[in-house]
Amino acid sequence: MKKKSQDDPTPLSKYQVFITSDVAKIAPATKRFSAGHQRRILDSGPLSYQLNIAQMDSLEVSWAHCNRDMEIEVQQRFPFFLLHFLESGLSRYSGIDLAVVNTPDNAVILSPCPQLTIRHIGATAFSLALPESLMIDTLAEILGSTPDKDLVFHPQIDLESPVGHAIKGLFDFLVNDLENTPSHIMNTPTFQSGFTRNLASLLINGLSHNYSTQLEKSHPTTGLGRVHFIEKYIVDHLQEALTLDILAEVACVSKRALQKDFKQYRRYSPMGLLLIKRMEAVFQDLLTPAAHTTVTNAAHKSGIISMGRFPSRYKDYFGESPSKTLARGKKRSASK
Repeated sequence: MKKKSQDDPTPLSKYQVFITSDVAKIAPATKRFSAGHQRRILDSGPLSYQLNIAQMDSLEVSWAHCNRDMEIEVQQRFPFFLLHFLESGLSRYSGIDLAVVNTPDNAVILSPCPQLTIRHIGATAFSLALPESLMIDTLAEILGSTPDKDLVFHPQIDLESPVGHAIKGLFDFLVNDLENTPSHIMNTPTFQSGFTRNLASLLINGLSHNYSTQLEKSHPTTGLGRVHFIEKYIVDHLQEALTLDILAEVACVSKRALQKDFKQYRRYSPMGLLLIKRMEAVFQDLLTPAAHTTVTNAAHKSGIISMGRFPSRYKDYFGESPSKTLARGKKRSASK
C-alpha cells in the first residue's frame, strides 16, 4: 500500500465528529485501529471499521461500527468498568472466567480483567467506560467501609428489567446529548460529575455483583450511604406519591437528618432529586415516543400530576419546551 504523504489531505467524509466539553477523538473508517489493541480480521473481504470516542473528566463514551467480523484483544488489565450496548449485530466477550454474548436485547457490564477479547460480528456498538477508582469509591461510600476484594459484576444485564430500563435511559440521554452539536448539557462540569456519580450508584445498587448480598443485609449507616439508598429508591418509585416524610421513613432517619445528608453530599434536596429524576424520565419518553405519547401522559407516567409549572421547569432543565422534544423524538423515529 502506498504510504500517504503528510500533505495528502484526509477526506472529511470518512470522519464523524462529536463535540464535548473536553475532547473528541476521531478514528477514520479505514483499516487503521488505535494503539494498544490488536486487530484480527476473522473473514475475507474489505473491512470498514469506525471508532468515535468522546472523553470527559470521568467518563468515556465510544461508538463503534464494523461491517465484517472483527476481534479486538486487550492484552493488559484495563482499569475500567465497561458497559456495552448494541444497536445491531452481535458481540462476544471472553477472557479469564468470562464468556458472555451481547445482543440488542440486552447489555453487558465487564469488570476489569486481563486478556479481554471482544469479537464484533457486523455490529454497531456503544460503550461507556467508568474508571475503576470511581466505582470502588462509590461502593465504599455505600458500604461505609473500604471493600476488601475486587468488585465483580454478573456481566449480563436484562434491558427489560426496571434497572435495565433506567440504565439504558441514562445512556440514551447521554448519546443524544453528545450527538447534538454543540452538546448543551454535557458541557457542564457539574452535570458530568453528577451523571457519573448517579450512574455508578445505579450500577452498584441495581445490578448483581459479589457485594449484592452484603448490601441487601445492611441498612446504610452513613450519611452518604443513605443518600445513595434514597437516590435508588426514588428511581424505582417515580410514579408513586413520594413525600419527604415517606423518604425519611424509608431511610430510617428524621426528615431533618435526611435533608442534612443531602445538603452535605449533594447540591439538591431529596425532593429536588425527585423532580430531577421525573424530568429526566419525561425527557426520555418524549425523545423515544410511542404512537400514543403526548406531553401530558409522559408527565403523568413519571409521577408529575400538576401541569401548571411543568413546561417552564422542563425548559429550564433541557433548554427547550417539552413539545419541541416530542417533535424531535417523532422525527427521529420516522427517520429510522
